[in-house]
Amino acid sequence: MARYLGIGKETTYGTPVAASYYIPIISESLKLEHGYIYPETVAYRELDKAIAGKKLVTGGWEQYVTYDKGIGLILKALLGSETKTNPTTGVAKHEFKKAASLPSLTARVGLHDITEKILHGIGINELTFELVAGELLTCSVDCVGEDETTGTLGTPTFSSQDFIDFSKINTFKLDTTDVKPERFTITIRNNIDTDAYQLAVRTLPRLEPTKLEVEGEMDIRFLTTDHLTDFLNSTKKDLQMVLTGPLISGAYYNLLQIDIDELIYDAGDAYIDRQERIVQNLKFTAIRDPTSGEPIIITLQNTETAAY
Repeated sequence: MARYLGIGKETTYGTPVAASYYIPIISESLKLEHGYIYPETVAYRELDKAIAGKKLVTGGWEQYVTYDKGIGLILKALLGSETKTNPTTGVAKHEFKKAASLPSLTARVGLHDITEKILHGIGINELTFELVAGELLTCSVDCVGEDETTGTLGTPTFSSQDFIDFSKINTFKLDTTDVKPERFTITIRNNIDTDAYQLAVRTLPRLEPTKLEVEGEMDIRFLTTDHLTDFLNSTKKDLQMVLTGPLISGAYYNLLQIDIDELIYDAGDAYIDRQERIVQNLKFTAIRDPTSGEPIIITLQNTETAAY
C-alpha cells in the first residue's frame, strides 16, 4: 500500500526532483488551485466562460517527528540558512537560521496504489511544532507552490527511529530557570507573497518571503507569580528547549533544540474555574535578538553528515 510523502530540494525552482526523504505523515491536503476567471457580462444570466487564471498550490501536511529522514530538509526549507559541522565521525550538527531567500521543494504524495501526485516549486510558508504532556511531538506544515503533475509511484523507506515524545524533553528554560510546561507550541511563518505573478505566466514565478513571524504559547501550572509578574512588567525572556533522543556515539546524542534569545509575553493571565486546577497560558512573540541578530535558531543533531 503506497501511501507516503516524499520531499526533495529542487536545484531550479519549479523543476521536479526525486524524493530524498520519505515521511509517514498523518495526513496531507496539498492541492492545485486553477484560479479560474468567470467573466460576467450583459449577454447571459448564467456564466458562459471559464478562463484559466493564476495557478497556486496550497495546503500542507501533519506528521510526527524523528531526528532524521526529512525534518532537517523541512527546517532548511523553512528558515533558509544551514550551518553544518561534524563534531566527531558519524555525527552531524545542523544549525538553521533565517535567510533572505528560501529553497524550493518537490513534494511527492503516494495515493495508495493508484498514482503519485507531484507538487513542485513548493515553499514552506508556515510550520508549527506542538508538544503536549503524554503525547508525541507533531509538526504541521503549510505550503504554497507552483504547479502539480502526476507520476509513477515511488518505493518509500521510512525512518527506523521512534517518534519524538514528551519524555524526550531534556531542557526547558526561561532565562536560567527550569520550567515544566504541560503544553508548548511554536509557529514560524514566512508570509510568502502569493501576489507576485507576472504577465504571460500562470504560475508563481518564485518564492518571495516577506515578514518573518515567530510566535507560540505554553501552558504552565500556576504555582508562583513569577510568570505573571514577567507578563505584567513586560519583561523580555529567552527560551531554550532541548529534546534529546538516542545515543549516536561517545557523548553525542540525537537532539532537536530550539533557542529564542528574546521573547515578550502577549498574554499571561491565569483564570479560575470552579475547583479546577489553575493553568497559566503564556502567549509570546519572538523578536530579533540584538546580539545574535536572530529571532530563532533551531539545531538538529543526527547521523546525516551531509548538508541539506
